[in-house]
Amino acid sequence: MLKKGLIRGLILLITLITFIPFNLSTAAEAPSSIKIGAVIALTGAMAAGGKDVKAGYDIAIKHINDAGGIFVKEYNKKLPIELIVLDDESDSVK
Repeated sequence: MLKKGLIRGLILLITLITFIPFNLSTAAEAPSSIKIGAVIALTGAMAAGGKDVKAGYDIAIKHINDAGGIFVKEYNKKLPIELIVLDDESDSVK
């Protein structure tokens, strides 16, 4: 009984020693920021509402980035947010 447990323990230990260094060396580096995109009407007939929406996004991103960003478990660190805005010119087809 003891011999069977010892063999299982050794197999587990060998498996861990074999695969842990490989997994750590293939980990990806954290990006410099998290990119979030938004399509907002900044020109055209709907521009007044779109400018308010963009202002709200900018305020939210400022508060989040001032707190250090968003924690990403995969990288075990906080990353800042970067907003990418596309003006659809109040045209729903765009």
